[in-house]
Amino acid sequence: MHERKPVRFVVGIVHPMAGWQAEARVHNMSLGGAGLEIPGTVLRRDDRVVLSFIAPSLWDPLEIPARVAWVRPASRLEPTRFGVAFEPTDAPKVLALFELIAAFVFDG
Repeated sequence: MHERKPVRFVVGIVHPMAGWQAEARVHNMSLGGAGLEIPGTVLRRDDRVVLSFIAPSLWDPLEIPARVAWVRPASRLEPTRFGVAFEPTDAPKVLALFELIAAFVFDG
C-alpha cells in the first residue's frame, strides 16, 4: 500500500466505455492511486477510466489507465467523490507518475 499525499490540481478523465470526457479535481495521490471529485458524473466501482496528467517532465500529457475502486455519489451539496487504482501499462509511465508525485509533494 502506498501513502497518499494531499495535492490540489485538475486532471482530464476519459471513460472510454461510456464515451465521455471531463475534468476532475485530484485531492490526494500516491503511486497506487488517487482520490478525486467530479461534478455530477455517474461512475461505478470497477469502471475503467484514463486519467490525463500534465507532467512537468513530459511534452505530452501522461495518460494513466485506472480502475474506479470506490464511489460516493454526488449529493445536492457535494460533487461525486471517487478513488482510482492506477494500472500503468509500462515502466516509463510508472517513472513519470513517480516524478509527477514528487513534483507536487516537494513543490509545496
